[in-house]
Amino acid sequence: MDYMACKSILLSRTIFIIQNKKKSIYYSALATIIALSFTTWKEILAAEDGRVAKIETLNIGYWLWVIALTILTIGTIYYFISEIHNTKSSE
Repeated sequence: MDYMACKSILLSRTIFIIQNKKKSIYYSALATIIALSFTTWKEILAAEDGRVAKIETLNIGYWLWVIALTILTIGTIYYFISEIHNTKSSE
């Protein structure tokens, strides 16, 4: 599932840079929600053969990852809000 969050944020950044579409907000938010969902998980897939491992703690690396995704999401939303505000004030 963490791969989905990483792919989602990568897709968000790609759409934002290439097409500058508001769709990037949804992918950023999706990545953040997926990352935050790990706080409710008890186990994760540890290997491709189906072996699972218990999540004992969420250390600093996890929280830095969540903070980075949250900042990207907020930054994307802020960009589009400021773009709307600038468009209205230039009229």
